[in-house]
Amino acid sequence: MAWIFQQMFRLPMAAFIYTMEMMVKTMRGLQHMAENGSGTQATTVIRRPQQEDSPDEAPSPSASLPQPGPESVPVGAEQRAEAQIKEIRHMPDTNLNDDMLKLVRYKILFVKREYETAFDEREDLVSDNMSSSAFTAWKIAEFVQNIHDYRLPAKWENRSYPESWDRPDTYFLSDKDRADAKYAKLPENRLKALPEEDKKYLRVYFEVLERYPREKFKYEEQQIEILREIAKKL
Repeated sequence: MAWIFQQMFRLPMAAFIYTMEMMVKTMRGLQHMAENGSGTQATTVIRRPQQEDSPDEAPSPSASLPQPGPESVPVGAEQRAEAQIKEIRHMPDTNLNDDMLKLVRYKILFVKREYETAFDEREDLVSDNMSSSAFTAWKIAEFVQNIHDYRLPAKWENRSYPESWDRPDTYFLSDKDRADAKYAKLPENRLKALPEEDKKYLRVYFEVLERYPREKFKYEEQQIEILREIAKKL
């Protein structure tokens, strides 16, 4: 029994001593690695001042290595964020899906090959909540109905577009049209219509310039005005 107790006491002590020896060896290894690392870093950071190479002295190997230039400096997080903000600011706002009053600047484009044209910019206040496609369809229809309000592009005039050999007054304002008060004060060379097959080349570019909160309905004032009118009649 005494021998058994003696062995039970020796085993934990031996394990403890072995563990301590391994810890000491590990600490020494880490210290050695740290000393080597600091020595390498110090060697990398310290540079000798540049001197003219003497004819008897060969250039050092480090002289032929490429030196880091300004382009190798990484861009900071602040600069990247600023670049992203500038890029977002340059993107036009085309969101019309809200109930605010929106000041919209738009331009009608004609993209038929060899007749590409951008008509004059216009602005409009949009109060409706609508999609971009709905706004595009609305402005194209408005352009077709009021095409005489736009100047005839010089490119179209030089290329005699649009042509109508059988009825010259189909697409351009004729003398008969100018007898109408609607067209009487319009300058010369105004379009009356577009060829039906070319309306597919119409596009709309637009952007929202500003948004404003809409005024509330004056319901109570309207009711009071109606009651006053009823009282007058009675």
